[in-house]
Amino acid sequence: MPKKIKIGVIGCGAIAQHGHLPYYGRHRNVQIFAADESDERLKEISKSFSIERVYKNYKEMLQKEKLDGVSICVPNHLHAKATIIAARHGIHILCEKPMALMVSDAKKMVEVCKQNSVILMVDFTNRFMSGPRKIKQLLSQHKIGEFHSIRIRFVHGGPYDNWAKSKWFYDPAKAGGGALMDLGVHAIDICHFFVGPVTSVIASVANLSKNIPVEDSAMMLVEFDKNRKGIIETGWTGAGGFVGVEICGS
Repeated sequence: MPKKIKIGVIGCGAIAQHGHLPYYGRHRNVQIFAADESDERLKEISKSFSIERVYKNYKEMLQKEKLDGVSICVPNHLHAKATIIAARHGIHILCEKPMALMVSDAKKMVEVCKQNSVILMVDFTNRFMSGPRKIKQLLSQHKIGEFHSIRIRFVHGGPYDNWAKSKWFYDPAKAGGGALMDLGVHAIDICHFFVGPVTSVIASVANLSKNIPVEDSAMMLVEFDKNRKGIIETGWTGAGGFVGVEICGS
């Protein structure tokens, strides 16, 4: 009989309930453990998902359970701390995006994971969707000739009232930013996936439709090597118009 894979989920808000928990639950050989500070949330997920055990403190879960892997689904400002603690327990990590709020924290996460022989993956889901995978294939086969430019527009109505379970998305100290940190990181990662590293950027952020302390819109002009260009628009300003990726070549 196949070995049961023991997975812990740290933080049981929207992304855990819509993504991590149900997909882990589809695998017969996965046992799920979960930790969240909210009693109400733990009650909610206990009813909805096949959870082996729940904990109010994730440090206790990491100490008591011999986990094979962990999903880190807490608010952005807690990603680095939770990753470092899990890595020191020798547990492989899938961390939600953005990786951290500071570059120094991201580097520390990588350093500690290397020291403990832990795999660290940041959850950039677009790389695994059928559309981006097909684009990557076409680019590698030179079906559009030489790559010239990319245009990405990721826009929706925002995290409330149909997604987020709490108000941290609008808290600069916890989120680190607004639409740029929420959606822009996906767009930037897709640029890296398709083209390679961004070498320069001009950007502007604004509040176009929401009176909130973080930006609801961001526009970026990015450059890659060989003078290749990209335009990125991200926003919590509504879902109208073109949304997706467009690539041009010779």
